[in-house]
Amino acid sequence: GGGGRPSSMVVRRRRSFWMEFVSTPAAPQICFLMMLIAIGLGCTIGVIPAVMTDRFARLNHGYQGTEPCLSSSSTSQHQQPQQQACWLGSADAQTAAASSNLISNVLTFVTSSYMGSLSDCYG
Repeated sequence: GGGGRPSSMVVRRRRSFWMEFVSTPAAPQICFLMMLIAIGLGCTIGVIPAVMTDRFARLNHGYQGTEPCLSSSSTSQHQQPQQQACWLGSADAQTAAASSNLISNVLTFVTSSYMGSLSDCYG
């Protein structure tokens, strides 16, 4: 009958991406590197603004308190200028973190096509 496959044709199914990836010698190194990058980014993204708030308040806005900005929650009259310095330091820290993320994302956007073409050429 017509329409059937010839008996001499062998259909070979490709292995899944996961099976191909696991069978390469670099798979553990790639996974470990991705894990380190993810942990590093996760640890710094949330902590940097909190840590740098006090630093920016002291350097840029004249905060002279003995305790860090994060622990000063008093709203008394003599604390107002110090709290204002802490708020401004917090805004500076958030701006610095956002600028850092913007630069990172722009560099990723600009270089990703180049990395893709290198990957296509050299494997």
